[in-house]
Amino acid sequence: AAATPSERARELRGAAPTELVWLWLTGDREVRATVDWFARLDSRIAALSGDDVVALGVPRGPAVARVLGELRDARLDGTLTSRAMEEAHVREWILKGG
Repeated sequence: AAATPSERARELRGAAPTELVWLWLTGDREVRATVDWFARLDSRIAALSGDDVVALGVPRGPAVARVLGELRDARLDGTLTSRAMEEAHVREWILKGG
């Protein structure tokens, strides 16, 4: 029922592997397709790493995870499509004060 790919991934990200298997085994075709899609996602969707965002000026700590999460979600939703766009997003994030 998620409206965007990032919402769909966020819902499944919190599930234990056994829950995902259970969903796949008991779900209808759409549920199985969603679980398959999630299982095929590259764990590193964003081009930038934690070290990269720190080098751009994000302070170490929870802010790095927050920014990486934003980058991951934007990549999944197709609003950021390149490393350069990710870097611009991080710079904008910093200018806005996080």
